This record gives sequence, C-alpha cells and structure tokens, in this order.
Amino acid sequence: MLSSALNINPITAPSTSDSLQPGSSFLLRIEKLVAGGLGLARWNGQVVLCRDAIPGETALVTIEARRRGVHYGKILEVQYPAPTRIVPVCPYVGSCGGCQLQHVGYEEQLRQKQLILQDALSRIGKLPGLSIPPVISSPQPYGYRQVLRMGIGERSEGWFLGFFESGSQRLFPVETCFLVSESFRNTIDQLGKRLQIIPLQSQFLANVEIRWSALEQKYVLIFQGKSTDEREVSRVFDACADLPDVQGCVYEPVDPSDSF
Repeated sequence: MLSSALNINPITAPSTSDSLQPGSSFLLRIEKLVAGGLGLARWNGQVVLCRDAIPGETALVTIEARRRGVHYGKILEVQYPAPTRIVPVCPYVGSCGGCQLQHVGYEEQLRQKQLILQDALSRIGKLPGLSIPPVISSPQPYGYRQVLRMGIGERSEGWFLGFFESGSQRLFPVETCFLVSESFRNTIDQLGKRLQIIPLQSQFLANVEIRWSALEQKYVLIFQGKSTDEREVSRVFDACADLPDVQGCVYEPVDPSDSF
C-alpha cells in the first residue's frame, strides 16, 4: 500500500478496492522474472508484468494495458533497487526490443534464467521438483553474435538501419549493437552510410541480415524487399560494393502483400 511518506505526488495512491485501470499507478514488489525477462508482481491477487525489473525490488508502476487477464505496466521509478542492478552498456536499453536483461549483473542474469526455466517446467510442464543445473557462463557476454538482422526504414535523410521498439512494430534508428564485435559494429556503421545515398524512389527495402563467417573472415549482406526490378537491386549492391570485409550481397524478394 502506498504511504504518504513516500511523497510521490501527483500520482494518487489507489485504495484496495480500485481495479488496475490503464493510467493508474501502484507501488509493487517484484516477485520473480518470467519468460521474456518480464518482472511479475501482484496487486490484490491480480498479475502485473513489467519490463526492466529485478526480483525483490519495489517499484512504482503505471498500468498500460490488459491482455488475456494479465496487466502490463511500465516502471516509473524503482524505489528500492536490487543490489544486482547495473547501468546497461547499451544506450538503447528501454527502447530496443532486442535485449531484456542488460540492467541485471551478468551472474544474476544466469541465475534468473535458470529460475525462469525451472518455473516454466514446473508450472507449465507439470514437472515439479526437477533439478536444473546452473547456467554455464560465457567467457564473452558481449560481442559474441555472428548474425544480426536489422530493419531498414525511411526518413528525410534517406534509408536508415534500426531495430523495432519493444512491444511495437515501430522501427527506430540505431548506430551500434554491443552483442556483436567492434568490427561488426563498424560494418553496420559503414552500411548505414551507404544506404543513405541510395535514392528513395521505390521505397522497397525491408531488412538486411548481416552474417559473419569466422572461416572466411568476411561478411555477407542478405537484403529482403518487395521489388523485383533488377535496376533497383543493382543500386543497392553498387552502393555496398567496396565495403571493407564484405564478400558479397544477396537480395531476396518477398511477397509484396507481406507487412514488415
């Protein structure tokens, strides 16, 4: 229950009889993490899920939506942060939908993943008492990915590379990703600059998959789009022809009726 001593005006403390309506705010204690890295809390027996939480924390949460009997909220303020909470290295945490646990120290991430799996097997799989061994840590928690798919969007300056915002189909521009190596990030940066010079005449590009081959020590770019015009595709390939360490480009046409 909210206390006036917390001094969190202008948010009004609801009574226990209030329902979890969108826009209402509650001080909740995070019980655990569930699949997708969402924190689970309860208000009068009703489940509330929110991103960027850690078990044991007390946070002020505003309700945003209700789906299938579950309420989804957004943390406005962590009143009592967990000792394992850290400042993420990535500047896009909170907007990008790609990572869920960068606000959690690495060792605690591993422990929480073990608990999430154990909870799922017990609750959903009906396998109570099953012992799950500890998750094996990686010697390289960042910079390990060798494949990355990025959306291609349009703005006044030209094409841009980006990721989808968490919980939406809105693409926002990014300049880096810490899940790939420094060399990979440089390729993303150079590719983004090349795409900007391509005329936005047909507006057909949808996404690009960047693949690194450890054997060849080269990248391959796999574009997807809605055009079947070879001249349009050639403009993309020509713009990327002299990218460092890029061995080749591939274009895959998709159904024009498909949405991205």
